[in-house]
Amino acid sequence: MSKQLRSQEQFLAAYDEFSDSVLQHCTFRISDSERAKDLTQETFMKVWEYIAEGNEVRNMRALVFHVLRNLIIDEYRGRKKKSFSLEALKEDGFDPPVMGDSHILAESDTRVITKAMHELPDNYREVLFLRYIDELPVKEVAELVGESENAISVRIHRGLKILRKNLGIEETKII
Repeated sequence: MSKQLRSQEQFLAAYDEFSDSVLQHCTFRISDSERAKDLTQETFMKVWEYIAEGNEVRNMRALVFHVLRNLIIDEYRGRKKKSFSLEALKEDGFDPPVMGDSHILAESDTRVITKAMHELPDNYREVLFLRYIDELPVKEVAELVGESENAISVRIHRGLKILRKNLGIEETKII
């Protein structure tokens, strides 16, 4: 089998496996379903270009989300901050998954949580989105962000602590 054919198969498999989660992540992050579709398409175009150039890919998921992350950063830089509306997403048919720290959702409605998420500093918001919305393991979040697993774990913990504080949820202490 030729290298080009293997590259095509690798790309098609990645598209089949990750396109839905890329679109979901992007829609949740930028709050514009049409723009999210464009960025999803652009993500896979860039991944294809990377593969077609003959570059080896050891972790396709990490590559796809790394490209998406950079495009979202560029998107944020290129536009004024827009208000985030979970209701508008729901009207467009988007139903966000439950965050892994589900007791937060029991304490507040999604509108309040979404607003609180967007009030977090970028570095905390990003890792919380990747960890709980995209359900990526800490190791993959670390690869995407380019930091150690320990640093990401600490950032997730601190981000959740700030989120809980902003939502008025008391942490339970285990003695």
